[in-house]
Amino acid sequence: MEKSRDATDAANVRAAIAQASADYLTSDKATPTTKFEYKFDGKSSDANWAQTGTTTMNIGGYNVDMVQGATKITITLDPADNTKTTVVLSKA
Repeated sequence: MEKSRDATDAANVRAAIAQASADYLTSDKATPTTKFEYKFDGKSSDANWAQTGTTTMNIGGYNVDMVQGATKITITLDPADNTKTTVVLSKA
């Protein structure tokens, strides 16, 4: 069951990354390091990603740390230097 809960969380993270990218492209107020925050209903029941057995997993090209009971995804986009883009799960 944990693998399916974590797969759901990973899919929701991918969707948030896509949404942040679309929001960035359509915003006339975006800056080079714009933050986007989305509500998140984390399903994981432990502190590791079941797929990797560790606290970090690469999702959509970004390393994402698992946060058990996460309720928020914060994505900071930096299109000028994609290595500075961050994806963070947190409890609100």
